[in-house]
Amino acid sequence: MRPTPMMFLTALSLAALAAPAGAQPNRAVTSAWHWSSGQAELGPRLTQLTLSDDDSGQSLPMGGVGGYFRYRLSERLGVEASLDLLFSDEVGDQSPGEVVRLTMPLTASGMFYLFPNSRFQMYLLAGLGVAAHVIRYDALGQEVSFATPVGQLGLGVQYRVDDLRFDLGFRSLVMHRDGEELEVEALPEGDFEPRAVAYAPRTGDRTVTGGMITLGVHFGL
Repeated sequence: MRPTPMMFLTALSLAALAAPAGAQPNRAVTSAWHWSSGQAELGPRLTQLTLSDDDSGQSLPMGGVGGYFRYRLSERLGVEASLDLLFSDEVGDQSPGEVVRLTMPLTASGMFYLFPNSRFQMYLLAGLGVAAHVIRYDALGQEVSFATPVGQLGLGVQYRVDDLRFDLGFRSLVMHRDGEELEVEALPEGDFEPRAVAYAPRTGDRTVTGGMITLGVHFGL
């Protein structure tokens, strides 16, 4: 059968109609993300924590670095283990450098992902842990150390580019200290400059709450 102009136009029309339909899957592939792609992730983060004392009403900003490991158990569920090292100067306005505090929270949490197969991700988080605290009083020649249980609730957002994850998180923490578990040690001679000051180590039971912000770039494994 000889081709006719009508047959040629019909073929062109069918090809034009098929082209958009064929292009749609490609666009979907570039924007989609399957949850099993890089189920594990690991990376560093910057951390800012503001502690609030329920008894005195005072707040203490702390900053530092941390890291975490996450693993996706299923499409929407995952687990996280994290550790942060946070520093502050408790009486910096009065005597800079004299009262230095180190706090190290170690937590394990469960996670729930809202958009499991999207490059843009939101998640909810809840977990428990323990925090080690060391406070050095140079003017008093003392170092106080103790541990507290930690509970946390939070949420976060994440954007994924290949094996990289850009992550921003917000968390609320609560810690309780048993006054009987305080350990007070004298600093070695020559390692401090004793003098009279208007402050003293805080003793007794204390409940402290905190707000934490984390910003990290992480790697899928």
